[in-house]
Amino acid sequence: MNFSIESRVPFLYHPLIEYIFSLPMSAKIGNGWTKLILREAMKGILPEKVRKRKSKLGFPAPNKKWALELISRNKQELKDSIRSIEEYINAEVFEKLMNNITKHRYDEDIKLFWRILIFERWYMRINENAKCD
Repeated sequence: MNFSIESRVPFLYHPLIEYIFSLPMSAKIGNGWTKLILREAMKGILPEKVRKRKSKLGFPAPNKKWALELISRNKQELKDSIRSIEEYINAEVFEKLMNNITKHRYDEDIKLFWRILIFERWYMRINENAKCD
């Protein structure tokens, strides 16, 4: 709240939560719709445009911008760090992935890029901790 980003939890009412957890998944998700029971409960209360929207995002991170900045500043360092997980990730493929991102070719590559980096950091930390034990 200090930075005008708030988390609102209007449905955090214990009996309601227990009820929702007791429902079958088909009452919660169906035909590509999430929050199905909430959407149905809001019929006639919320405007249909709002009730049926699927595009709502919370606070999306600028993943594309961050990836481009990171690659442009640290490409060789990133390539070197991937060498530690070559058993799982092909370094040449990772380099092609970075090239695609810098050429603004594929948005899906950005998700994969971050997953690989997160995996690499996790892997290094796990192995670091294992050596200390």
